Amino acid sequence: MSIAIEEVITKLTNFVYCFQIKRASSEELNLTNSDHAIKSEERVFLPKSSLDLKEAEFNDSAQNHIIIEGIFEENGYYTAVKLYSAKSF
Repeated sequence: MSIAIEEVITKLTNFVYCFQIKRASSEELNLTNSDHAIKSEERVFLPKSSLDLKEAEFNDSAQNHIIIEGIFEENGYYTAVKLYSAKSF
C-alpha cells in the first residue's frame, strides 16, 4: 500500500469495509464494520462486525495475504466463529 493511501485511510473517520469471507467449513460470511447493513448489488453485508483491515499484500500469482482484526460488538458476529484459514473473495 502506498504512503498516500495509508495516509488517506488513517485520516478518514467514516471509512467502511465490506468483507466477503469464506471459512474453511465453506460457510460464507458477508460482514461490514458499519452500524448498518450495506447492500451491494444483490449481496447484503451484515453490520456490527467491528472487523478492520490491518494489512494486505496482493501479487500477480494470487497468493494474497490479508490480516483482519477487530473487537466483536454486542449484536455483531459472535466470537466463537474462527476466521483462521478463511479465504476472502
